[in-house]
Amino acid sequence: MISNKLSILAIGYNYLEINNIQDQLTSYLKEYHFDFAISIRDTFYRLNITNYEIILLDVTSTDIDGLLALQEVYQKDGSIPTIVTVTADRISDLSTLLGTNDHYFVPKDEYFAEGIKDCVKAVIEQRKSQSKIKSKRNISMPPLVKELINAMHDMVAIVGLDGRILIANQKLLEKYNCSSEEIAGMSCYQLFQDMEKPCAESDLNCPIRKIKHTHKSCETVHTRHDNERNLIYQSHISALPLKNNSGKLENVLIAIKEETIPLATQFDKTLLRELINGLSEGLIFCDSDNRIVLVNKAAEKLLYVEQEQLTGKSVFDLPLDKGNSWLGGIIKNNDSGDHFSSSEKFMIHDKWLTLRFVPLFDQQNKYIGGFLYLSEKVFENQTGFDPDLITVSRLFSSKIVAEG
Repeated sequence: MISNKLSILAIGYNYLEINNIQDQLTSYLKEYHFDFAISIRDTFYRLNITNYEIILLDVTSTDIDGLLALQEVYQKDGSIPTIVTVTADRISDLSTLLGTNDHYFVPKDEYFAEGIKDCVKAVIEQRKSQSKIKSKRNISMPPLVKELINAMHDMVAIVGLDGRILIANQKLLEKYNCSSEEIAGMSCYQLFQDMEKPCAESDLNCPIRKIKHTHKSCETVHTRHDNERNLIYQSHISALPLKNNSGKLENVLIAIKEETIPLATQFDKTLLRELINGLSEGLIFCDSDNRIVLVNKAAEKLLYVEQEQLTGKSVFDLPLDKGNSWLGGIIKNNDSGDHFSSSEKFMIHDKWLTLRFVPLFDQQNKYIGGFLYLSEKVFENQTGFDPDLITVSRLFSSKIVAEG
């Protein structure tokens, strides 16, 4: 309970900031007791926090270990109204504090001392009117709390344990093109997910339900597919428990960051078949298990085998004669991490076929399959020879060639 003569403890402020704070408090309070500590740890060594009725805490340079230590004191010794000066980018560091006490947040700028004074007023007024509050929906928050959540880049709302929205920041109101009055009392799943039933009944993780069980902050992601627009919508949700001065969980603060991801274009199978059949080279694709997935018309013609006879079978079932041993060695090397493509000529069905294998790998450098290309070099008769196999350099010395 707040007494007529307030006992106030300031933690983490420098000498000039302390003077500024005292000047503002003196202009409002006729009489008060004021102590200050350099840090949270300094407070533990010298002072008993429970002797104070209001705590002023600067966390613009406080490490997370200090905040956790302060939370332990609150949990053991009760709830104390705390006025916190903070920069917007450190809001995540306060998740442990939000779950235990009455908190008031003041942006750390040139007017922070005046903001502290306004929050002290709010604490006193809240205590005076606390007995008159009849509904959980009539939550009392100083204007500076709204200013802080409005300064955040994400959409932020304070939601009751029944899932109904109490307060929303300007970013959220702009997103849904509505006013505070229009969404007050609306279920969060109706507004955020456009659903008629709670997330938990739609196989989605419900952060409010989790906080009701654990009383701890949590994060989750809700995903929605829009096939007409070929998009995936992801809502990254951070939820923090908000408790009253008695340590009882009352509401949940929810911050939402949205992300839009384009869906991969779905190729029509007919179009894909026409594309690969238009190639003059034979094309065969095998997966990571070396099973044949795709075969084009040119490959069927070169190997005298129809696609239906090959699809689903091992790539080593291809009628490649000696080419099978070569292909096995190439795939084995790729499985062992020696990644390279290679080509070689083989006599297959009285034709010289050049086989070229190109392996494929995922982002983790794991082998996922490969393309086998086949191109033809035809012998006119059995006794003929491939002119590519006998070159000028093999018949004549380099000196003879140079002299013409």
